[in-house]
Amino acid sequence: MRKKLFVFSLVAALVFVLCSCSQADKTLGIDSQTKTASQEQDKTQTILAETAGDTAKTLFENLDLIDRLGGGAVECDSEQSVQINGKTYICVTDSRFSSVADITALVKESLTEKLIADRYSTLTEGDSARYIDYNGALYAEDSARGCGFAFNGNITVADIKEDSFTATQGFDNYGETDTLKITVVLTDGKWLIDSFEIAA
Repeated sequence: MRKKLFVFSLVAALVFVLCSCSQADKTLGIDSQTKTASQEQDKTQTILAETAGDTAKTLFENLDLIDRLGGGAVECDSEQSVQINGKTYICVTDSRFSSVADITALVKESLTEKLIADRYSTLTEGDSARYIDYNGALYAEDSARGCGFAFNGNITVADIKEDSFTATQGFDNYGETDTLKITVVLTDGKWLIDSFEIAA
């Protein structure tokens, strides 16, 4: 009887040890996965921090150019003009833009659809479009407006996440120095400006 009890106790102890080891392995596995995920996140944050500044610089430059296009600040030949929908359009001679498609590409490579709809949809769309294609050339509405950002400060990046960050840069606002803040989001693999505002 004692021999049977001893064998039973030995088997029970062995089962307990095996179960403990299995549970420990599972715990170690979970800990390892958690650590790996954390390391990957840290790695992603580091990469974003290293590249966000350059990305923001390009986006600030593009935003300035897009806003200037909205104000008509582009080289044109006023001698080549046409009347369309009661408005005067003049031929664009700026080598960077030869068609509406060129402007549309710049806008879509820089801004989200939301921001385009909120502020820049009339650049190339609708009866009030600032730019049109005419006889194989690009034409701009013959009217000037205040536009663009005379950026003059260093770029500061903050709020870095896997799919978004913010950036600020100083600019000359009619003699006053203000700071423009952009919110950048990752959309279909591209970093795009989703909104901007004058920072407090």
